[in-house]
Amino acid sequence: MIETSQHISKRAQKGDHLFPLSIQKKINWFVLFLSFPAINFLSNSITFYIFLLLIIDVGQFWRKQFPGKKLLFTFLFIVIIATFLAPYSKMERHPGFMHAFQFVFQNAYWVLIAGFFIHFRHRIDILSMSKWLFYGLIFSTIGFYVLPIKFDFVVGNIVMDISRNGYVFTTLVCMPISFIYLSTFKRIHQVGFLLFFLVALLLTNGRSGAVIGLVELMLISAILFPKVYRASKILLVPIIVLFTIVESGAIDVPLAGLAKQVEPISPRFASLLTGEGEGDLTKDKSWLIRRLMIDKGTEIVGDYPFFGIGPNNFKYYDGKMASLKSYKRLSYGDSEDFNRKSAHNTYVQVLTDTGYFGFIVIFLILIYPLYNLFQKLIKYKITKDELPQIGLLAGSMHFYAISALTGAIPWFIIGLAWGALYMKKSKQ
Repeated sequence: MIETSQHISKRAQKGDHLFPLSIQKKINWFVLFLSFPAINFLSNSITFYIFLLLIIDVGQFWRKQFPGKKLLFTFLFIVIIATFLAPYSKMERHPGFMHAFQFVFQNAYWVLIAGFFIHFRHRIDILSMSKWLFYGLIFSTIGFYVLPIKFDFVVGNIVMDISRNGYVFTTLVCMPISFIYLSTFKRIHQVGFLLFFLVALLLTNGRSGAVIGLVELMLISAILFPKVYRASKILLVPIIVLFTIVESGAIDVPLAGLAKQVEPISPRFASLLTGEGEGDLTKDKSWLIRRLMIDKGTEIVGDYPFFGIGPNNFKYYDGKMASLKSYKRLSYGDSEDFNRKSAHNTYVQVLTDTGYFGFIVIFLILIYPLYNLFQKLIKYKITKDELPQIGLLAGSMHFYAISALTGAIPWFIIGLAWGALYMKKSKQ
């Protein structure tokens, strides 16, 4: 999967033909604005129009066979069925069927993105692509921290003021892919950039991003320093023991000391270590809202188990919110206010939008490449070929904290993870 000039030369000798430079440039621009979603035109990201140009260049690739095609198109088929079967009569705030049709079209676009990067896995210059993905992350970081500005035009806008959740998710899933480009740097520079991204995640003051960032750092470090990783054959055991000790409260004092050092960078992560303030999850409004949305999701699935209430309809469906009274910290709002919120959880979103059928298909789409990653971890054979799967793992972990499957980036990483898996199989 990792492309160098030597790899590209060997592939050319075997008959693998990379895309012409004109197509590769479009792919590079596509991933640049995927990781740095700054330009919107006619209510769509510029990546949508770049992808249309790619389709014009490569033709109707979805008519051909590629790994995962049946799962991807089965999910799209379920989305269509769920859209038609949705209980619109019970969603008075729903903007109408045209809105639902537009979302079906968006799902088709996202599925095609995944299919594109799986089908053309042999023809994409991964090294060149990862370079532009890296540039996008740098620009995104600058926009988030230094230049959070927005310019509006008649037909579009330029937005550098990226949301915290959007920045964290994008960085988590794209950073391992950009490391393909960073692998051409000296070891000290690679470590420096890894620490840069970790600090950038910590400075967002988000708990989930910081924890998942640490997991990514550990996995990529295992690739950087394979001898050290192979020597630590009980790597997972200390992690399990550490969590057990933390839960028992036996190291509260050391944790308090660590939290004091972390607090200047990420107060929320520090409070999570000590279980105080915002770290006390029984008092954290963000956490409690997520719990409330899970309760709402349970109610919806109980009433519509097979195909759910239709894609993107969670915030339009008015649940009973019977458990709201049990969350005293949420007494500032009523059921009407909370019913307008998103699921704050991708898995709840998929389950309520498309029912058990859609959820099972998404689970299979995610678990297949992740299972390969887990096998490599257990056998201590993790290599740079697993970098896309590390990105997918980070995204799958962050799915629990945000509703993020409704966008191009998660489907891009799904396509890369599947493509990387089958690229490696073709070499064997």
